[in-house]
Amino acid sequence: MGSNQVISQTEYGSIAVYVDQKVAVAGGVLTGMVCLNLVKDYPAQSVCVEFEGCEAVDWIPNNAVGTNMKFLKKNELVKTQSALLVFNEAGAQAGYYDFPFRIYVPHELPASVFFPGIGDFRCLVKYVIRGILRSRTMDVEDLTFENLVPLNEIPSGFYNEFVSQRKANVCSWFGIKKHGEVKMNVKLYKNCFMINGKIFIEADIDNSQCSKPIKRINLSLVQTTYKKSKHELKSCLRTTKWVNYYEGIAAHESTGGFTKRMEINLDHVNGLYGKFDFDKIADYEESHFLLAKKIQSSTNGNFVIISYYISVKLLYEIKSTKAIELQIPIILMNSESEIYPV
Repeated sequence: MGSNQVISQTEYGSIAVYVDQKVAVAGGVLTGMVCLNLVKDYPAQSVCVEFEGCEAVDWIPNNAVGTNMKFLKKNELVKTQSALLVFNEAGAQAGYYDFPFRIYVPHELPASVFFPGIGDFRCLVKYVIRGILRSRTMDVEDLTFENLVPLNEIPSGFYNEFVSQRKANVCSWFGIKKHGEVKMNVKLYKNCFMINGKIFIEADIDNSQCSKPIKRINLSLVQTTYKKSKHELKSCLRTTKWVNYYEGIAAHESTGGFTKRMEINLDHVNGLYGKFDFDKIADYEESHFLLAKKIQSSTNGNFVIISYYISVKLLYEIKSTKAIELQIPIILMNSESEIYPV
């Protein structure tokens, strides 16, 4: 079984949950075991398991800067409960109990994410599994536990090896003077990546028809965040999360195939934005901070959409021309090690 667990200890004993899946998937199944270790008899009514998810956002709308107006919204995404056992009037005797569970995860759920924010904006998509040993008397409290469950949404599409292309004329003087044509082919071996993995990129760049050299090649990872509310149309935050520079190509030269190799190490990409004050989000649990230290996963929620693309830019030694850019959409997914660190 998976190693993720939470144990709740009381005078009656302990309760724990073990989940088989390291990361849940929308449209899939979540299985595991609720374990009770009772050191004395407990007036139990039933033992239940709950799966709950919510989305919360918090920001100051653009038209309310300088006022006390704030947009706060929390939306319940899913809440299911099932009784694993109903006890008779005698309740639960001291001993050790295992209760297997199987929960179907709705296919439309967005990926879990904690976005610590840019300025006055932050959001959270969170899923938990909760176990409850219900008491049949008011004198004895319920035994409960709660555990974070990382979840990945169903991507819009999985792709194996594919090539993205861009062809452009290199010009200066506001497009009046032409220096030739450049062709760029960029190969990726998939479009979905774990947030602690690496992205390997191969490029075939043909500058043979251009009289100007490529000064350098910029490779960057760009995060796009859309905010949504009834009071404000979609607004977009576009942030370069990672950038690296590679040697350029001389005039009338070519790489001669997919020989330009580049990579992005997602494990080195920080989820925070500059100097971040965690005191501003003191109402969030400490476990969410672990998510914020790594780059956020792609998610498609009701209030927030987070997406990514890889940007490959060719920079020429021409002051009056823009870089030739190729944008390649990708999907980032949660990984177990970032939710449940060892």
